[in-house]
Amino acid sequence: MLHIFGDSFSIPDTDKEKVFGPNKESVTYLPLEKSWTTIVNDSINNSAMYTNDAILGCSNDYIYQQIREKESLFKNGDCVIIQLTNLYREWFFENKPYMAVHMAVEMTAGVDVTEEQHKALEMYKRHLYSERRLILHYNALLDALSFRIKLWEDQGIKCLVLPAFHNLPGVEGNLCEVSGSEFDSEKTSMMYHEKTGDLRFNHFSEVNHKILADKIINFFTNNK
Repeated sequence: MLHIFGDSFSIPDTDKEKVFGPNKESVTYLPLEKSWTTIVNDSINNSAMYTNDAILGCSNDYIYQQIREKESLFKNGDCVIIQLTNLYREWFFENKPYMAVHMAVEMTAGVDVTEEQHKALEMYKRHLYSERRLILHYNALLDALSFRIKLWEDQGIKCLVLPAFHNLPGVEGNLCEVSGSEFDSEKTSMMYHEKTGDLRFNHFSEVNHKILADKIINFFTNNK
């Protein structure tokens, strides 16, 4: 059995119709035969059913909660992929884990959040926000994951951690770097995102879906 946790870099093919662009309009993605999650599942799980709890715009708190809720289902021989997200995302609204990008996206009072929630967010940014606290929180998460991964390994469960925004020791690069390298310059990337949003499913072109999948398959099958 394959289990996947993460954000928009890892959402399954079935979520394509659930994603919305910058103007809340449906997105028509660039043609893609299979996403990296499907390719990996087809290879190491023989195309059987797999679980994918990744959602757009979530925080690491949400990802870790999903892991703790589902880890009782992990069994000997299972494979687990944990794709970590941006440490600056914070999960404030219990029923809206996809709105953890409040520091990067402007929330509209009365639309995205209530007037009271919007005021609370602004007060938080002004009086309580602490980058140091978020970094400490992220490091504590990494320590907690290291402990749990060791427990899983003792039970015959293999785990791969994919950094999306921040590099990790022993891992070369991160998913954001790969995604950004598909553009010839930062200016081109900014113009593209401002005009259409990201039309690449999981933020990758088809060729990088295949490359990433191959690397993950190699990790699980050949320990490389």
